[in-house]
Amino acid sequence: MKDTNKKNSEKVSAIFSSADFWLDKYQEMFSDFDPAPFERRMISEDFIEAVTRRFPEGSEEEIHFRISVPKAERSTKTEAVIVKRLKSYFRKMADRQEKSLRADQKRGAIYFVAGCVLLLTFVWVGLNMESVISQLLGVVFLPLGWFGVWEGTSRILSAPERYQKKLSLYQKLAGAKYEFFSEEELLRRIKKAEQERVGRAKK
Repeated sequence: MKDTNKKNSEKVSAIFSSADFWLDKYQEMFSDFDPAPFERRMISEDFIEAVTRRFPEGSEEEIHFRISVPKAERSTKTEAVIVKRLKSYFRKMADRQEKSLRADQKRGAIYFVAGCVLLLTFVWVGLNMESVISQLLGVVFLPLGWFGVWEGTSRILSAPERYQKKLSLYQKLAGAKYEFFSEEELLRRIKKAEQERVGRAKK
């Protein structure tokens, strides 16, 4: 009895681990508030959140996106549209991350240059004008100058780290392999794999 229960438990575990998402219908991947066809319908934020939980940032492995849909609901044409939409969505998200990265680094460069200009101006004033004026300008220029240099350097160096993990995830999702199958197909695959395993064990 224990062996039978163990086998059944392993079978159920294999079924659930063989798919990343279990859907009752394709609509679950899209917004409930958008009546447009799948070609234009907004992708559900809940689904995207589930995707980012399933495939965490920083993972080195390639992504194989496996989705289970009931056999009666499946449509090859619809699945092709969904894969195209998902790849397009994640490609756009990757582009946004790249733009944000470049914008942050650009702001960092502006801070750095502005800080250097203020510091050099203070030095020039100190060498060419009265000490009183130099001291007055130093009260303003020195703190602002050093702030610009340090803030700019920090932004330039830390920006890749802040954006790279999400950028890498979205790029992987845009280039991932997407596979749809029904529970019936999955059961056949598991049964076939089990038969092959038993056959190898007998040899």
